[in-house]
Amino acid sequence: MVVIVFLAASLSAAESLATDTALWTGPGDSGDTPELTGFTTPVLSPGSSGILNFSIRNRYPDATVRDFVVAVEVYKYTTLDTAKPVDGSFSGAPAICVEARPRPQCTTSDRVGGYPDLAPNDFPVHLRFDVHTSPETPHGEMFDPAAYFVRIAVDFTYSRSVGGNLNETPHKLVSRGFITDADWAEATKGQGINMTLIGERYPGVIGIVPETSFTVRDPVPLWPPAVLAGLAILTVVFGIMLWMNETHGSFPWLRAAIDRTKGKVRKRIPPRPRKRS
Repeated sequence: MVVIVFLAASLSAAESLATDTALWTGPGDSGDTPELTGFTTPVLSPGSSGILNFSIRNRYPDATVRDFVVAVEVYKYTTLDTAKPVDGSFSGAPAICVEARPRPQCTTSDRVGGYPDLAPNDFPVHLRFDVHTSPETPHGEMFDPAAYFVRIAVDFTYSRSVGGNLNETPHKLVSRGFITDADWAEATKGQGINMTLIGERYPGVIGIVPETSFTVRDPVPLWPPAVLAGLAILTVVFGIMLWMNETHGSFPWLRAAIDRTKGKVRKRIPPRPRKRS
């Protein structure tokens, strides 16, 4: 339950960030810039691997998104009580890389391109990344899971023909993790996100995209569900045997065992004396 709540809180923050972009005051209409959607993230135990994926869609009604490159980076480790940057001093950090890249080549970040151009309002392109952990990866517990936050950047070329002239301009979208706390506080002290300020301090950036996270925690122990399943099976079997003995006398030893148990209980708990009227 805690894992679900923790992940739900992370996703709510991302959704809130995406909603705030509707109030941008700088370049790039938040309703038209490329959109990142369909995030799915793994819950891992130390030493295991999983898939993190999302999609990118072109929302420009009359422009093509060309030569886009996506960068992902694991940059922060958090539990309910701690938060640490994932940097060169962080031991046992998980690795993330585009799907099917050999694991030894994976690090805490990857940058991939070579995708087909995104036509206006066309189908999205789906991106899949492998996430690898080791037995030494810092992790949370069952009721205090660790979340690793992944920041995302998208570089692309805006390509649009106007009056027979082709306009191609490079732009960039970044998630919150690429912006310093001081710059973010200044850009959001008013209503919405001041993208003019962000664009001045981070050249080429015209929009903010959500970032994502994945969870690493101790594996769920197998014995509790096994015990519950065993008790449920024994209850069903015992109930069937008792019914068959009552109706057909199939298990006389079961009736004898029940009678002996009742006798022992009566000996230990003597009957209450009757009150005289």
